[in-house]
Amino acid sequence: KYKRKKAKKYLMTVTLRRPSARYICQAYYDKAPDRINNLRPDTLAMMLSLANVAAGGKVLVLDACMGLVNAAVVERMGGLGDLCATTLDHLVPLDAAKSLNLTAAQTSTICQAPLATLLRFRAEAEAAAAAEVAAAAEAAAAAA
Repeated sequence: KYKRKKAKKYLMTVTLRRPSARYICQAYYDKAPDRINNLRPDTLAMMLSLANVAAGGKVLVLDACMGLVNAAVVERMGGLGDLCATTLDHLVPLDAAKSLNLTAAQTSTICQAPLATLLRFRAEAEAAAAAEVAAAAEAAAAAA
């Protein structure tokens, strides 16, 4: 009776749970909230809800929270859709995504690109479109 009482009082129990973005966010928030910019699990859920992230979508994420937002988006999409993960730096952190134990189908939806590269591609596309418009205007003027 004495041993059972002491064991009940002092033994620690551990519950194993499948990793999810919510649990990882809570763990990071409890341990080192500065690393994820003090992003709470309820705030992360609200961000995903307001962004209307769902399966089959095409999502661009600018993440500065150790890849936590990227991981949550991939988990929410369930392997269906496309995610372009970008940061202001040249390195796209996906630490939280590695913690989720994602399937191969889910990880294949992630495309990584620095923001500077995306902006350069956009500027080139706009320049090409402007050149096409100018060529069409010249052709119309020459025909008239």
